[in-house]
Amino acid sequence: MNIDAEALDHMVEKGRELKELLANKDILRFMELMASMNGQVSVVPTRSDTLLYPSEVRKMLRISSSTLKEYCDKGILTAYHTPPKGRTKFWLSEVLAIPVAD
Repeated sequence: MNIDAEALDHMVEKGRELKELLANKDILRFMELMASMNGQVSVVPTRSDTLLYPSEVRKMLRISSSTLKEYCDKGILTAYHTPPKGRTKFWLSEVLAIPVAD
C-alpha cells in the first residue's frame, strides 16, 4: 500500500481529532448509548432546541391526533424516537415553522 506524505498528514490530523473527541466523556457516553440502541435511530436533544411530546404539539398547533399523523405522513413534521424507550417526540423549531390554523 503506497501512501503519499499529504495523505499520511491528513490521516494523522484525523487521528488527532478522533483522540480529542474520545477524550470527551459526553461523546463517549453518547457513543455507548447509540451502540446499545442496536441500530435504531435515536435523537439526543441539544441545548439549542427542545423536544416536545405529541400532546404538546397538538395543543400548540390546535390539531387532532389524526392531523398530526397526517403531517408526519406527508413529511410536514418528522417524528423522532428518543432513548431508552423510543418515545415519539418532535423538535420545537420544526413545530414553530408550521403555520397555526385559525
